[in-house]
This record gives sequence, structure tokens and C-alpha cells, in this order.
Amino acid sequence: MKLLCVLTSFFLVNVLALINLTPFKMEVAITNVYIQDAFDNSDENGNELERVIETMVEESVIGYVVMNFMVTVPERASLTNADLDESIDQQRAMQDEITAVTGLPIPDVPDQDFANLNLSELGDARRVLTKEALKNIIIRALNANEPIVTGIQIIKFGQLCRFIGLWMSTLDPLLYIKATRIEVIFNMCILTNTADHDIKYRKINDEFCLVDVNNIDNKLIELVVQLSIL
Repeated sequence: MKLLCVLTSFFLVNVLALINLTPFKMEVAITNVYIQDAFDNSDENGNELERVIETMVEESVIGYVVMNFMVTVPERASLTNADLDESIDQQRAMQDEITAVTGLPIPDVPDQDFANLNLSELGDARRVLTKEALKNIIIRALNANEPIVTGIQIIKFGQLCRFIGLWMSTLDPLLYIKATRIEVIFNMCILTNTADHDIKYRKINDEFCLVDVNNIDNKLIELVVQLSIL
């Protein structure tokens, strides 16, 4: 069995080595520069990157896993021959989102050795920016402290859950959040990661908190405290 695992790993490594990832790396690099431009363009209401992410979540057109590939974990996209073009298109779609919301021009990225860029490092660089943007978005939503009663408020609660999931993905890209759902009766947001483990947040006494998965009345830490230390 150990020999089979070694041979399988060797086969997969060699198959990936045959795939030309340079076009994908180039699009990730260009998108990173564009994200930096949006992040740097700010006013008293926040920066343009925050508005881009807010728009993506509010419009709810893009699937949540793909949204993660666009916003938080580009290196986790499928890089097989069959899916590579789609993964490249996802990075270009992120560029399109920035263009549509901000009107900023797509940056001219200097020619470089894109083939030797490290995808994990590119992902880390993106998360530095998107993590900060998501924290700001979540804090604004928490400060609004709206009751979850009307249809619009329920929609906003679902959006907050999706923002939290994206933020959680910046903390652990290997176990990024692949799905979110809400249980309004418990004022609860449930995040599911790629290991199919659930993470639960709940509003308790007007404070949004991480709670015990098996005992949702057991508050572990307030979200606002998490945001301040992570």
C-alpha cells in the first residue's frame, strides 16, 4: 500500500509538471496587482477592493467556491489540463469585477519570468489584501447590529455569513470555506470547509460569536475579538 501511494504521488507530480501553468500564473499575478490598485484607492467609506467584494457577494451570481478562487485562494483552483482554461478565466473574471465596480484600468504588469512564480506565494500576497478588506466589511456589518427579522435583514445576514466564510478562507487556504448557510431561528451562520467540518457563528445577546459546534449555547469567542487578533 505504501508503495502504491508513493507511485501515485510520483505520477501526479510528473503529470502536473507536464502542464504549462505559466498563463495561469501570469493572470494571478496581474490580478494581484489589480487588487492592490483597488485596495490603495480609498476614501472615508473604505477602499475599492471592499466595494468589489461587497458587490460580488450581494449580487450572488458567482458560485461560492469559484468566488474563493477569485478572492482568497487562487492557487487552490483546479490546474488539470481539462480545467486550466476555466481557472484562467476565473482570474480574468476577477479583473472584470474590479473594472466594473471601480473603473480602474487593468494594470500593465512588466514582463517577467512568470513560469518561475510560486503559486503559494501569489496566494499569500493576495490574502494579505483581501483579508484586510474582508475584516473591514465584516466590522461595518457588525456595527450596524440589525435584528434578523425582515426579508432584507435575512438576506444581509446571509451575506454577512458569506463574508465571514471568505475571511476564514484567508486564515486557512488549505481548508477554505466551500459553503455557507444560515439558520435564522437560531441567528446562526454555518460555514463548511473542504474537509466537510462545520464552523458555527451565532448572535448571542447582540454579540456575534464563534460557538461550540455541538453546543451552540456555548460561546467560544466574540467575532469582533477574533477579527482583532487574527
